Amino acid sequence: MGRLASGWRAGLADPGAWRPIAATLLLNLALALVVVASMVQLRRINHESVAQIASNTASLLEANIAHTLSKADMALQFVVDAHPALQRHTAQERSQALSRIADRHGELNVLFTTDAQGLVQHWPPRPQQAALSVADRSYFARLRDDAAAGLMITPPLVGRTTGQPVVVLARRLADDQGRFEGIVAASISLRHFAADFEAMLREPGDMLTVRNVRGQPLVRFGSQGLVQADPAAEPAASSASGASPAAAGMQALLLGTDRVQGERRNATYGFALEVTMSAQEHRGRLQAETAAIMAGWLAFVGGSVVFAWRAWVQRARKRADEGALRDSESRFRSFFDHALIGMAVISPTREWLMVNPALAALLGRGQEALRNTSVLESVAPVFADAASGELGEIFAGRPGGAAVESRVARADGGAVDVLVSLRSFDGEGMAGCLSLCVQDISRRKASERQAAGALAMTQRFIDHFPGAAYLKDEGLRAVLVNRGFQTLLGLDPATVIGKTNAEIYPGEFGAKLDRDDREVLESGRSQVVEEPLGNSWYESHKFRVTGSDGRAMLGGLTLDVTLRHRVAERVAAMLELNALGGEMDEHDFVAQALQVGERLTHSRAGFLHYVDDTDEALELVTWTPGALPGLAAPPDRHCAIDQAGLWTQAWRSRGALVVNDADALSAAQAGCRVLPEGHAPLRRLACVPVVEDERVCMLMALGNAETDYDEFSVATLQLLGNDIWRQVRRRRADLALKQRVAELDALNQQLRAAQGQLLQSEKMASIGQLAAGVAHELNNPIGFVHSNLGTLAEYVQELLAVLDLCMRSARQHLGPAELRPLDEAWREHDLDYMRHDIVQLLAESRDGADRVRVIVKNLRDLAHVSSDELVWADLREGLDSTLSIVWNEIKYKANVVKEYGEIPPILCVPAQLNQVFMNLFVNAAQAIEQRGRITVRTGASDTEVWVEIADDGRGIAPEHLSRIFEPFFTTKPVGQGTGLGLSVSHSIVAKHRGRLTVCSEPGAGTTFRIALPRIATEAEAA
Repeated sequence: MGRLASGWRAGLADPGAWRPIAATLLLNLALALVVVASMVQLRRINHESVAQIASNTASLLEANIAHTLSKADMALQFVVDAHPALQRHTAQERSQALSRIADRHGELNVLFTTDAQGLVQHWPPRPQQAALSVADRSYFARLRDDAAAGLMITPPLVGRTTGQPVVVLARRLADDQGRFEGIVAASISLRHFAADFEAMLREPGDMLTVRNVRGQPLVRFGSQGLVQADPAAEPAASSASGASPAAAGMQALLLGTDRVQGERRNATYGFALEVTMSAQEHRGRLQAETAAIMAGWLAFVGGSVVFAWRAWVQRARKRADEGALRDSESRFRSFFDHALIGMAVISPTREWLMVNPALAALLGRGQEALRNTSVLESVAPVFADAASGELGEIFAGRPGGAAVESRVARADGGAVDVLVSLRSFDGEGMAGCLSLCVQDISRRKASERQAAGALAMTQRFIDHFPGAAYLKDEGLRAVLVNRGFQTLLGLDPATVIGKTNAEIYPGEFGAKLDRDDREVLESGRSQVVEEPLGNSWYESHKFRVTGSDGRAMLGGLTLDVTLRHRVAERVAAMLELNALGGEMDEHDFVAQALQVGERLTHSRAGFLHYVDDTDEALELVTWTPGALPGLAAPPDRHCAIDQAGLWTQAWRSRGALVVNDADALSAAQAGCRVLPEGHAPLRRLACVPVVEDERVCMLMALGNAETDYDEFSVATLQLLGNDIWRQVRRRRADLALKQRVAELDALNQQLRAAQGQLLQSEKMASIGQLAAGVAHELNNPIGFVHSNLGTLAEYVQELLAVLDLCMRSARQHLGPAELRPLDEAWREHDLDYMRHDIVQLLAESRDGADRVRVIVKNLRDLAHVSSDELVWADLREGLDSTLSIVWNEIKYKANVVKEYGEIPPILCVPAQLNQVFMNLFVNAAQAIEQRGRITVRTGASDTEVWVEIADDGRGIAPEHLSRIFEPFFTTKPVGQGTGLGLSVSHSIVAKHRGRLTVCSEPGAGTTFRIALPRIATEAEAA
């Protein structure tokens, strides 16, 4: 600077030197301006080149890291999918399986699984390692608490066993019900990426930084090697004012910065790569140019030297720039050639400009064979298939980028599934060029095809289910259905996919299905639901299943159980009819049964005909209300069997006849007289005959069903008809049997009555014989007594006359002293009372003897029971004689009031009627609990003579009045009655062609009335 100043002062002192100095200054100034402009342009180009290299390097490293993480995640996902199956194996087998997975993925440092408490269970790479726990790791807690958590990637950690920085990838393990059972995790050593980083970053000042989604640094790689960063210690990196890499490079150039950055973000795995490269050469050139200008200005005298020096410096700088470019290209080429995915640069003429080995191997061609050849010839299917899409537009020249999956043909005739990414270059020198990345996705596509095949196999499997099978997502939209929807519900399975219940079944039915499905989905409890739809019944088995992602889904199988319901309904109806058969009469029963058949077959008209015994006519027995609207009874219920139309066909064929065509039915019924006028028009008809003993006995027909009659309806009708006829025959047999039993009971009652009457007659005959013998034995002594009492009375009268004469004589001839003993004896023995009383005693004795004679006479009259000879008799005499016989039974309980009217004698058997009177008197006395009254009345009319015997006893209960004349019926306590008295009395009166009636009121007494014919008997007597 001193030399420059002195030269400047010498020049100023020498006026002649101004022109060369000025010329030199002007020349140097011009040259300096030119050099500065050139240097600025060169620096800008170089800076942009370095920035582009940094960006490409970041892209390549990001793709490599993403590929490594994708492979590791694929291993984790495989373990998650296989977890339910692995749980059924032993621990050793599970460890061996994990070892095989780890061996196939060399990038994994460690692959292990844990239980639900975080204890490491399987650690294949180091089986001898002691048990560890990762329960304190944040990624374990996150996966344990969040069932929806997917892949977890941790920041760099220090491995507990290796002591090296690692990145841990983890996924959640769950059972079939979604319950947490642990995690599967894999760690990748950061040293795994160090070789790639070192290959791409060769300069001492180059550095690579890995940041998280918040921009915080996680790992740095530079001259110090791999260094783990502290995210909390450094703020997030950002470019000034959000400038582009090119603008940032220009800013660095103008401000003298020596660092150039390139960045690449990965949204899938949540990280960003930042490549920082040194720009020291730019600052060195700037300083050299400045020094050269200053040197030119100071040494304008040595202009030639300055110009030579400047030329030499310019040449050296050019060589340095070219070397830097070569180094940058070398680093890019190294990364380009070692990339795991296919990469290429396409020229503006759409020829291969650069092809890496991975792409050449993918296409099955050599790199040299591809270079400068047409892209369309190598991967024509990719761009031909996408010619109308976004990829085709990029290939045609539109700026931007696009990606598409396709299938590329290999040189060996095979084909590879690939993911093609195409992006246009916008930098100088690369205008019109395209960058191409081709990734082999054959494994993924194979997995997808395998999954699609499994889905197709599942579809074919469920298509054979006996019903409608389905699978619904959380929104209750159908995601999988079988062809049972077509056969069972008439719905096209393709139209059901993606729809909800409300879209398939609008209205309340769809809402009910939603409620049932939601309940199963939320509770997890399986349900079996039966519900009707139209005329059909369906049974749905619903259950919850859990997908591989842990989401709950609804599975179900719907079966048509209409037949089961119809059979159950038919069985219930048959049981109901079987119960009604014994409760209703025949007509009401068949009418009820016909309505049951109408209900079972959903018909609206029904007719039932009997075939007469001659097989010549049909009788319309009953019909349903819908069959004859407005008609109470048909005018004629009989029809010749050859005029019965379809009924005739059924009768002749002895088989069911079904017509579901209204026109055919109308034509077949033309001229038919089996149905009455006014019946409902028939649109459908099913008629079945009931055959018994090779003969049609009944025809049952139903019509106007809602749908066509099927085999089940006909079978139901046939079963119902057979059961109706069976019930009718059974009822008729029951009625006949009951009638026969009633007749036998009546005969038995008559026999019992006859037997009782016979026994009573024999008893009375025995009593009569005994009474006759007693009366005969008493008759003579009573005669002696009666005769002697008369003679004794005469003797007593004579003795009393003599005694009176003696007393009068003594009083006349004896003195008082002599009469005193006689008077005392007279008074002592009360001879005055004695002489009066002895006469009275003799009179009473004669009356008693007379009464005994009457009783004996009545006994002798009563003893003639077996005599059936009719004689004229006065019933009043029979009443008096009977009263005298039973007086001892009556006198202590009742007073007898006789209200005899004038009655003529009648022709009768007096002894039998006296037996009737005696039974009635005894019953009347026994009916009186305290002292009462028995009234006997007689009377006569023009045609009959009647006798009434009434008492004021306790009466007869109303329920017993109708049975008092039955043999052996009695209301008396055991031992006090045989139940034959009134029965025998009723028979005796009936034999006399009379009537024995009774009128009784409980608590008021009973009146028996005997009415015997008067004129008829007299006429017969005449």
